[in-house]
Amino acid sequence: MNRQRSLLIAIGFLTFLAIGCTAEVSQTEPAATPEAIASTPPVTPSAAPTTAQTSESSGSPLVVVPNSGHSQISGTARTIAEGEKRYLVLDKTFETESGPDLTVVLVRSPELTSPQLEEGSYFLLGELQANSGEQRYEIPSNVNLEDFGSVAIWCRQFNTTFGYANLSKS
Repeated sequence: MNRQRSLLIAIGFLTFLAIGCTAEVSQTEPAATPEAIASTPPVTPSAAPTTAQTSESSGSPLVVVPNSGHSQISGTARTIAEGEKRYLVLDKTFETESGPDLTVVLVRSPELTSPQLEEGSYFLLGELQANSGEQRYEIPSNVNLEDFGSVAIWCRQFNTTFGYANLSKS
C-alpha cells in the first residue's frame, strides 16, 4: 500500500513539474531587467565588433533533453569573442517552448541525459531574453569555457532543462 501511494505521489509530482514548466509565461520581447540590460548588449544586424579581433566557434544545434517532458527546441548556439569580451549567441532560428523562470546556463557536462541540474554543475549566464530569435549573453571573463561542455535552456523554478547544445572546443 505504501509503495503504491509513493508511486502515485511521484507520478503526480512529475506531472505537476512537466505542466508547471510549460505554463503561462510567453515572452516575445527581451526581458528588461537591470541584469539583462547591464550584461547583454543588444544584437543589431549592423553592429560591428569594437576591435579588429573577432573569433567564433562553430555552432551546435540545440536538442531536447531526454525525459524532460518538453518536445520543442530548435536553433544553434555558439560562442564568439569580440576583442576582450566573449558571448554565447543563440541564432535567429532559436525557438523554445514558454515556461516560467527560463534561464541560460553553462553546464559542465557535454551531454545532458537528465532534465535536472545539480547545484555546482552549471553557471547561470542570465534570464532567457525571449522564446525565439537571435540573442546573446556575455560570458564573464572569470569563467573558463574549458570547464563547461554545453549550454542549456533551464527552468530554474522547477529544475527542468528544456534543451541543450554542446559547446564546440574549436
